[in-house]
Amino acid sequence: EAPLAESEFEGLLAAADLTETQEQVVRLRVAGWKLEEIGRLRGSTRQAVQRLLAKVAAKLQEALRTYPYAGLAEVYRSETSRRGARRRDR
Repeated sequence: EAPLAESEFEGLLAAADLTETQEQVVRLRVAGWKLEEIGRLRGSTRQAVQRLLAKVAAKLQEALRTYPYAGLAEVYRSETSRRGARRRDR
């Protein structure tokens, strides 16, 4: 399920049409970096990073409205947990 979620995330980022800077910052944030750390890396302030992420969030929300595979990983996760693990050697 992790590769499916990762694929969905990558597709959503592509659909959001982010700039290189926006994509770099969102990837760092998803990786767990703090706003201050991202700001230091980019030579900007925490507030500048926060504003950039607000723009990214708006783009991602718009992309999510039209992205055809949104939620696919969650559906897969719920179906596999509902049915239980299936053996492959049958």
